[in-house]
Amino acid sequence: MGILEYMPIKTLRLITNAEFNSSRFSTSYGTKVSDYTLLNLYASGKIMKNFSLDAGINNILDRNYSLVEGFPEEGRNLFVTLRFFN
Repeated sequence: MGILEYMPIKTLRLITNAEFNSSRFSTSYGTKVSDYTLLNLYASGKIMKNFSLDAGINNILDRNYSLVEGFPEEGRNLFVTLRFFN
């Protein structure tokens, strides 16, 4: 796993991460799932004193992968979050 964080201005953070997982056995009788690489991008911007707006894209390459044979994980997905903090 690798993470890169960049702050072009004081109130904005850009974070990208890449994750590689090799093939693995997913059952006790020898079934394997393939290896996969995920690439994600996340941005967080402070919009007021105690609020930030976060947005991101997970699985940018829309890679099909499974952690356990027969149960695929979701493809590319987007999110937006409004956070309050003290």
